[in-house]
Amino acid sequence: MKYFLVSILALTLHVVKSQNINVNGTVLLEDGTDPTGIQIVFNRTAPFPLTIVATPGADGFFSNQLPVGFYDVAFKKTGYFTITLPQLNCFSNLSLDSKTLLKRTSLIKIPTHFHKIQEAINDAFAGDTILISRGIYYENIDMKGKRLLLTSNFLYSKDTADISHTILDGNKVKSVVVCSSAESNQTIISGLTIQNGNAVGDYPDYFGGGIRCIQSSPTLQYLIIKNNYGGYGGGGICLLQCGPMTISHVRIINNSCESDGGGIRTTSSFPTIHNSIIAYNHAYNGGGIASNFFNMVGSVDVVNCTIAYNTVTSSSTNDNNNFFGGAGIKSSGGNLSLKNSIVAFNQGDYGISYYTQGLANQYPLITYSLLHGNEAGGF
Repeated sequence: MKYFLVSILALTLHVVKSQNINVNGTVLLEDGTDPTGIQIVFNRTAPFPLTIVATPGADGFFSNQLPVGFYDVAFKKTGYFTITLPQLNCFSNLSLDSKTLLKRTSLIKIPTHFHKIQEAINDAFAGDTILISRGIYYENIDMKGKRLLLTSNFLYSKDTADISHTILDGNKVKSVVVCSSAESNQTIISGLTIQNGNAVGDYPDYFGGGIRCIQSSPTLQYLIIKNNYGGYGGGGICLLQCGPMTISHVRIINNSCESDGGGIRTTSSFPTIHNSIIAYNHAYNGGGIASNFFNMVGSVDVVNCTIAYNTVTSSSTNDNNNFFGGAGIKSSGGNLSLKNSIVAFNQGDYGISYYTQGLANQYPLITYSLLHGNEAGGF
């Protein structure tokens, strides 16, 4: 029986290897010029890796023999946007719909040029703007270290309805947005709603349900970050070893995690958070913000912000060596400054729990701010 099954498998693989099918279609250019230079790249993903590059004739028509399998197909030409067809089932003869490559500009429109945001990021050049039309996009994206502006029509309209109606939805699969390829402050994410991220699994996948940044410093502005879950920390945003960066005009609402930072977790990072609302988030420690600084490196500057109605399930009086609590803000071992801000009505512990980790005369700098109505007290 075992020999019979092995023989059937060998025969099947031989058929798959040897059988060819025909794939044809037409690909043209938007401006009607000669299609010379267009490449059709067939990348077989199964059953065995294989790459075949074809070119169309002068009329744009192509017809190619391919070994059977599943293919990712890309239509490309320098100076034009690439069209991709993922996981094309090529087990019988196939005629593809006609394709027209659009002339490349620095403004990439979703869904005009690409239906998927990640496809646009992959194809974009440094300095490009990716403009997303209103709608819900069920994606989990990686900025790939690119210097891009990812935005909605809020860029032009300044209508906040464009923010709330242009939605990146993580579909509760994993983090919605990842920046882990040394993105600088010239990588800008703006004018979007980021929701339903679910950061679970192994390191670093259990950080940052909405946005996860590792050793990167993108600019985050004019965002709504809501209903995300960060397993080990940073329900809304998690920053791990990130340099100076700006988080501004952001609403971080109703996010949660099992450890540090229901709204934001920063670890050995240097964010400035201003003109933002951090509210109704939940965590074990640091309901609104949790800042942890290894080797006493890092700082958090909070300016013109409201941090309210966040909750924690631990208490800063449980164990002063383990840095619990902080219904609004929990900070340990680094610099914290709070200016022109409100920390109010946070539940489960103090508005701010601050740990010096043994540093002499180490205190947060709090100026022109209100600490009010927090369950256990202000500080």
